[in-house]
Amino acid sequence: MYKLFIFSVPELNYTKKDLNVAQSKNRRYIGLLARMVTNAIFLSHALRKNITIRIFVQKIIPHIIQIQSETIRYLGPEERSLASLLLKAETVFKEEIAHGFISKDSTSWLEPNPGILVRVTENPLVNIEEFLEPPQTIVKIDSLTGNSHSTVEKTGNQKLSLKVFEEQLLTIAENYSSLIFPFDLSFLDNNQGKESSSKEKRNRSDPFQEYSLSLRKKIAPAQLVTIINLILDKLEKKE
Repeated sequence: MYKLFIFSVPELNYTKKDLNVAQSKNRRYIGLLARMVTNAIFLSHALRKNITIRIFVQKIIPHIIQIQSETIRYLGPEERSLASLLLKAETVFKEEIAHGFISKDSTSWLEPNPGILVRVTENPLVNIEEFLEPPQTIVKIDSLTGNSHSTVEKTGNQKLSLKVFEEQLLTIAENYSSLIFPFDLSFLDNNQGKESSSKEKRNRSDPFQEYSLSLRKKIAPAQLVTIINLILDKLEKKE
């Protein structure tokens, strides 16, 4: 089974200097994002298989940074390693834009590091047919943003315990070859508590059924890493 994680952030506004300042305001997203990405990719002594990470950066020119577990190189499990690779990707992307080598309408990919691809797009699901096997579905975890009004149809409006959440996840996985997990990290912004201003766009022809799972308790930012590990551990045991 193939798993795609989409982590959406307003921007990656930090510098190499910020990585040496523990409480830098410009590191608002990178600490949590780094832990989420590395936990999705790394096992204790190896890399997970069939994992793609997409970081959807909404500003100033929307683009995605794609990381594939089978091809990524020079990535270590520590926060600074991913932060440095993302900084390199952002620097190359901005330079290509500044020199006119790519535009807002470009569809080509840049490869600033082996296993890391970058391209302009307002649709974080663009070109997923190139690596995701059909059928595919999107699984949203509503408790991340507090929007816990919808769940998988079989559970009605009931908020799920962790055990039932795991059962529902496995039930969904029985019917699909690829699962897509979107995580919007906009709530980490200074405007926390306000409705997300995410500008994600999807092609109306995208043939995806969506499921939403709501946990009983709202998930704190630090628990997102645990949720990712839980999802992958359960799915890998099933395989």
